[in-house]
Amino acid sequence: MKLDNKTIGQRYAKAFFELSLERKTLDTDFEELSVLMQLVKENTELGDVLTDPRLRDSEKQKLLTTFSQSFSQNVQDFLNLIQDYKRFDKIEFIIDAFNDYYNAYYQKATGKVTSVVALDDNQKANLSKAYAKKFGLKSFEFENEIDSSLIGGVIVEAQGQVIDGSVQTKLKRVKQSLQK
Repeated sequence: MKLDNKTIGQRYAKAFFELSLERKTLDTDFEELSVLMQLVKENTELGDVLTDPRLRDSEKQKLLTTFSQSFSQNVQDFLNLIQDYKRFDKIEFIIDAFNDYYNAYYQKATGKVTSVVALDDNQKANLSKAYAKKFGLKSFEFENEIDSSLIGGVIVEAQGQVIDGSVQTKLKRVKQSLQK
């Protein structure tokens, strides 16, 4: 049975998360994986190259060593493990899952809030506090995206769920109930 990308990401991330906790390198590893994610997103072909069957393993290892030398030994060892199991093309899923474990450990969440206009600092702080309180978190950080079609209200996307409090959606619900 072939595993999906999310499952692969969760398995590797959980193992590395537990190792990071054990070695007391969790925060450092989180920061380094954030940098790695940025590098992977900027160099989209990296995962493909490191899993390309046309290249010899020694060539891939040389590339990985050069690429990862600025990271801690803990992260380098983890990247080598991923490479050994030919999963480097899944690195974004692995880092995303690691971030989920990290956020759950610190009782924080990140997400996206879509609104009709940009939220001011006070609105952002109030929304952040309300979300954190509702879900028993210590903090909630989000990026604010603008969508003028919403008319009003906000849509919050975080922790794998969507809370749609937009006027547009409320009007659609009223319309649907009137049509019944």
